[in-house]
Amino acid sequence: MAFFRSLRALLLRNLIYRKRRWVASIFEFILPIAAVAILVGIKVSVENSQGFTPTTIPPTYLDDSDVLIPFSFQDYVTALQAKRICRLDPYGGYFSITGMNRYDWPVPFVKCDSRRCKEDGEDASQKYCEYNIFGVAPG
Repeated sequence: MAFFRSLRALLLRNLIYRKRRWVASIFEFILPIAAVAILVGIKVSVENSQGFTPTTIPPTYLDDSDVLIPFSFQDYVTALQAKRICRLDPYGGYFSITGMNRYDWPVPFVKCDSRRCKEDGEDASQKYCEYNIFGVAPG
């Protein structure tokens, strides 16, 4: 019997809190229902569209020509010794540095900042490039 009296007191207290903050209570009940309704609406609207039909993609197998070949030490040395010159791009109006592909540069030890170039044909290897050194000590 004491359990039910305690439960009744707890439920009455919660009801009083709900009455005091009735706007928050309404949002607590309506927001989850609205969110589920939106998700169900999205699911129903794209259910029979062509973009969401399952397609089978055939497997591909790599051969010897598709294998990634890691860079050797000679490649890094060649990258360090390359001549770097500031060149003005005629289409974009910005400078780039020769000997480096800005989007695919595999050598982490050489970093050049083409934004600091001032004129076309300027030597960038000493002014605008950083050459980091990686040392390995015998352990």
